[in-house]
Amino acid sequence: MCVDQGCPLSPALFAIGIADALERIQAKLLTFAPTGQVFAYLDDVMVVVPGAEGARAMDAVVTELGLAGLTVNADKTAAWTLDPQAPLPERLQGLQVDRCQVLGATAPWLDRDGDFSRVGVHSFAEGLSVVQSARTFVTKVGELRGAGLSAQTAFLLLQAFSQGHVTHLLRANYETSGWAREFDDALVQGLERLLGTGLGNSQRAQCFLRLSEGGLGFGSAEQVAETAFLGSWALTLKEVAGCVGATSWEGFRSRCGPLAASLARAEAKLLQDAGGSVQPVDWVGLLGEPKAKLQGYWSAKLQECRKRALQAGASRDDQVDLRSAGGPGAGGFVDPPVLFEDEQSKPMPDQHFLVALRDRLRLPVCPPSALCQHRRSDGSLCGVPLDSRGKHALKCEVGPTREARHDGLRDFTASFHPKVSGYVAVTEQRVSAWDRVNPRTGVLEEARLDVATRDSASGRPIFVDARVTCAHSGYEPRQRARAGKDGVAAADAVRAKRHRYPPSGGELVPLVFEAGGRPADETVAYVRSWAAELDDAERSRVIRYAWQQYSRVLQSGNAEMILSAIG
Repeated sequence: MCVDQGCPLSPALFAIGIADALERIQAKLLTFAPTGQVFAYLDDVMVVVPGAEGARAMDAVVTELGLAGLTVNADKTAAWTLDPQAPLPERLQGLQVDRCQVLGATAPWLDRDGDFSRVGVHSFAEGLSVVQSARTFVTKVGELRGAGLSAQTAFLLLQAFSQGHVTHLLRANYETSGWAREFDDALVQGLERLLGTGLGNSQRAQCFLRLSEGGLGFGSAEQVAETAFLGSWALTLKEVAGCVGATSWEGFRSRCGPLAASLARAEAKLLQDAGGSVQPVDWVGLLGEPKAKLQGYWSAKLQECRKRALQAGASRDDQVDLRSAGGPGAGGFVDPPVLFEDEQSKPMPDQHFLVALRDRLRLPVCPPSALCQHRRSDGSLCGVPLDSRGKHALKCEVGPTREARHDGLRDFTASFHPKVSGYVAVTEQRVSAWDRVNPRTGVLEEARLDVATRDSASGRPIFVDARVTCAHSGYEPRQRARAGKDGVAAADAVRAKRHRYPPSGGELVPLVFEAGGRPADETVAYVRSWAAELDDAERSRVIRYAWQQYSRVLQSGNAEMILSAIG
């Protein structure tokens, strides 16, 4: 039996494929060990029988898994007894170990007194090895980067590793020994090596925010310690309580004191960090009905709290940048590639990706004392001093890079709209109803809209016009307003579009993005309209692909403007 590594369907398919073999193993165990049981988590199988029956149990496992097309890994097979002096069949003696581990985790919540005093699982002695695995991974990514691995792929490897490598350990125990923080530190150090610069506490916190909140989507072992542990028990409490004969929450607490104490500590920390945004856990209710997805719900609430704390501690300019980097699809360029039909993934050039990443993290992107190298059509240079954060570079109207960024957004819209709607899209369409005489120059301005097409759902004629606006403003009252609320700069740009193209001339769709990536509400509505008639799965894929392409075009364009300004 073989499933593809990394495929999201693989765990479920494997569990279905091995289920019959596990049932046959359980049936065989009961023929010679009435108390015998088999437990499994995917390909990790544990059998519990009296020591004297260990060899027969191992034969049952090897035989039945073999019939399912699986081979037992002898190097990972071990035998453990509560009493280290207990006799084992000769065939198992060479497999005996002194510590019991399941999925690499221990059980520090077991009672340290009585029978469990000899279990040897009350401390997570493998924390160092977990941290070392992260450091080794970071080193290997660095070696691959030196051998030609793209910066974008190196980033995605670090991001993916952070999101799931230790989840099973965090769900098994409430980890407070410090290794989770060190694990996070190792991956942040890998990101620092990729960027070629250190990160401050503010940037470190931003790494662990969701992409829609302006972060990098890194998972934090330290930050999910409580939610993973509590969420796991929200799903399993009912079954475990039944196994220990507890019919009430108080009964469970009295039978499993150390575990209940760990749950109480984790819950207290969750409530403290959430600042009143979540309710105490309903353990009595969970005894009757397990509840799924609580880890995700709690994590989302904590993310909101951490984002507010990050905003509160940031300068006004950084507050503007953090808000500008959030919103639907704003971080699509640092997401794993989303494929659509025959479209090919188009990675960003290394230098452009790293500049965009530094810009998102509010790091310097321009060297000190540099002058803008954007060149006019007559060959002269802009020459304005560049600020370290690249704001002038992103606003500069000298040279072709600003227009190229705009045209990239236009061209993707014109190519993708027909694919998902079936309607033809024409670029640079003149709409004479929107022609006007410039009040300052007296010259007739022809209204040429970026894309003329029809609405995906209704078929109404629409005119899509793109614009990128930099959220940063040198005017203090405007900067203060943009620091205090999401999307203010985008909304300002939409109003300007609607003023220039009033409803009397036709139906305008302002395709507006802030330079940090945040789309205007009208842009969000337009992108979602592409998938209005699709089923949920296809709808998600279309929207995710569209956001990623817009993000890639926008951030590549930003990076080109910055790099060309540096010269």
